[in-house]
Amino acid sequence: MQAIQTRHVLLWTQRRSGSRLSMHLLTALPKSFIMGEPLSDYKPGNVLNIINFLRDILNCRFSLHLEYFKKWIGRTQQEHSEITNICNNEASLCTDPELSEAMCVASQINLVKVVGEELGIAEHFLHDTQLNVRLVHLVRDPRALLASRLKTGKDFWP
Repeated sequence: MQAIQTRHVLLWTQRRSGSRLSMHLLTALPKSFIMGEPLSDYKPGNVLNIINFLRDILNCRFSLHLEYFKKWIGRTQQEHSEITNICNNEASLCTDPELSEAMCVASQINLVKVVGEELGIAEHFLHDTQLNVRLVHLVRDPRALLASRLKTGKDFWP
């Protein structure tokens, strides 16, 4: 039996673009692992650090970024029912990055949602033959984006 290779997907988007729905559609299959907006909690600095950080996340290496992992695990239960069940049954496992790493490695789809970053960063991953990343660039009509922000009272500009 041939091993199933994990598909790495970068969902590159902007705020108020419908990315949450797109993210859930792309990971509707079982054995999907979602990393929603890792750069919103963790600012690794320059472009090279961002690329290396995203590569580590795509490769399920959370233990290399414990500060990020602690913030992520606190809000991730909304997106991962499996992690929610584990955390409810055994809270100590919830804070262990190795469990999340194992679940990530076992997944068939590993999706990372990136919001508001320069699209040029994504180009690096398109040339990485080891990860074999698929890029979904989600763009919304600016008129609908502005209308949505007006309706919710959000600022127009990030």
